[in-house]
Amino acid sequence: MESQDYIPALPPSSVDAERSVLGAVLQDSGAATLAFETLSPEDFYTAEHREIFSAMQTLHIAGNPIDLMTVGNELSRRGTLDSVGGPAYLLEAVRFVPTTANTRTYIEIVQEKATLRKLIAASQTISRQCYAQTDPVPDVLRDAERLIFDIVMRRGGAETLEPIQKVLLSTFDRIEELSLLKGKLAGVPTGLYDLDRMLTGLHGGELVLVGARPAMGKTSMALGVTLFAAQKAHKCVAFFSLEMPAEQIGLRLLCSAANINMQRVRSGMLSDEEWVKLGDSINALSNCRIYIDDTSGLTPSQLRSRCRRLMMEQGLDLVVLDYLGLMGTDKRVENRQLEVSEISRQLKEAYDRFNYACEPELIEASIFEINALKAKYDYLLRCVKERAGMSANRGAAAAAQENCVAASAMKGGGACRS
Repeated sequence: MESQDYIPALPPSSVDAERSVLGAVLQDSGAATLAFETLSPEDFYTAEHREIFSAMQTLHIAGNPIDLMTVGNELSRRGTLDSVGGPAYLLEAVRFVPTTANTRTYIEIVQEKATLRKLIAASQTISRQCYAQTDPVPDVLRDAERLIFDIVMRRGGAETLEPIQKVLLSTFDRIEELSLLKGKLAGVPTGLYDLDRMLTGLHGGELVLVGARPAMGKTSMALGVTLFAAQKAHKCVAFFSLEMPAEQIGLRLLCSAANINMQRVRSGMLSDEEWVKLGDSINALSNCRIYIDDTSGLTPSQLRSRCRRLMMEQGLDLVVLDYLGLMGTDKRVENRQLEVSEISRQLKEAYDRFNYACEPELIEASIFEINALKAKYDYLLRCVKERAGMSANRGAAAAAQENCVAASAMKGGGACRS
């Protein structure tokens, strides 16, 4: 007989675990609360169990008690009592469960099997989309990532409320870690000492927005932060440039590291001493963990995918984006103001998800956004108007509302922060 690499099989399921969950819910209100917080009717494999749990959920939402009588009455009202096995099946479920003390274990088994079935369904959807060859490859990749990532987040998002005791313990542990620093920066340093003193570095999950008029040095500031974090602090930095090609970014980094006027490099008027400086700087920069992406029209989902891959392969400490105004969006919106707001929201959501879904040692990722638009926090706008004469911009206001920190950069006058 010819061997087969793939043998069709029934989807992963545990009918006994599902029946135990239903029996525990019928007996114990605590078990019912835990089940409704964690499971949904779609997590049950058999149609009968899905219908029974849905009826229980309806009673729970209405604030009604859950027992053999009320669940049977709800199923009768729906006209599905006989199709699920009648009152006899409900009584059998109650007798089947060994003990309600193990309800959490039963729920975990049901959830694991449901996750496997969802992965199989997502894989089949991806396969059909690939075989059809009707959609652009970037759309197929984005849909595949979204399907898998939604399953990961659905599984990891069951526990959302934490007791204050647990929060305070983790907060105290963090305070102890900070006390060991003895005044040193807790986050990724920028090399701008006044900014580092105010922010204590760039921290995981933060979106930092810098706004300024054209030709005020936003990109130079971004490159300076990148160079300092990678070279002096030995951090892994991803630099996304939507405005300049990678070669130009490399040239600016090299000239900055070698302390050479870039105009002399472009004109070819380098002295022997400057050639030596360039050679030394190339050797030094080659050992830095700086990764450059110059894709134009980059979308938040593309940025998230590339950051996640780099994080898994090399680790990631800082993400620099130059600049938000040139980013594309994954969906069409009515106007540019809403588009900027949507982009900022997706960026913030992406790094919140990194913090939620990744191991603790991998989540020290901050975003340092360089935005040519004007930030419009109330205090910031007042500073800007008084010192730089900048006008309000609704698109920048929408972006600023999504950020943890906003700052304005200006020549000869320092910076304002909000």
